[in-house]
Amino acid sequence: MSQLLEQNVETVSESVVIDTDEGTLSAVLAYPQDIPAIGRLIVAGPHPLLGGTMENNVVRAVAEGLAAQGWITLRFDYRGVGDSEGPSMCDATAMQSFWETSEVQDECERWTDLRDACRWLRKIDGTKHPMVVVAYSFGNLVLSQWLEQHGKPDAAICIAPTLDQHDLGLLAKSPVSKLTIAAEADFATSAESTHAALPSWKNTKTEWATDRDGHFFRGHEPWLCQRIAHFLNDLTVETSQ
Repeated sequence: MSQLLEQNVETVSESVVIDTDEGTLSAVLAYPQDIPAIGRLIVAGPHPLLGGTMENNVVRAVAEGLAAQGWITLRFDYRGVGDSEGPSMCDATAMQSFWETSEVQDECERWTDLRDACRWLRKIDGTKHPMVVVAYSFGNLVLSQWLEQHGKPDAAICIAPTLDQHDLGLLAKSPVSKLTIAAEADFATSAESTHAALPSWKNTKTEWATDRDGHFFRGHEPWLCQRIAHFLNDLTVETSQ
């Protein structure tokens, strides 16, 4: 990690394929074109039944925006989504289960997709650059489950965590340095739940996103990228003192 860049740099984006034990994941790798990278960042997106592809506005904007700030970034489609291989989470049975219970069978197992994406990125970039996970919406459950399985990011960004839908206890207790961006008027999590839970999260700074399109952040993606970049920069300054 390094000082916040004064302006965005030119980037390169490449479609890539991640080999896993259960087939391949489709992903996009982005990185600065003319300067050395300062870190690695992976984005875990929302539920496939709620726009959870790597083309989601938040997922794409964060990956592209942080690449322009000097990071190697990776966004991917979960198993069974887009060109990623595996059983679909978007068939009629899954959809009915989701609207009745807010859950889909085996959705908790998507943490392996995040694990495999991190392994792949570490393999192609053999440096000791920090590894940061940005989790948006359902991605917070994916991150929490990966942490339970001994995943070790250097920092985590938790955007609109689904506190009313999922058990995020492992994420809350993790000593990993975290920034939580909590949306006001979030359809997925009540303001009461958010205000009650987040103050007890360990090693966590909270940013409140007021009047920023609730859970979806449409039109406010540059603000998200700015807050994430500032958090990572401030974290570097604190740890170096």
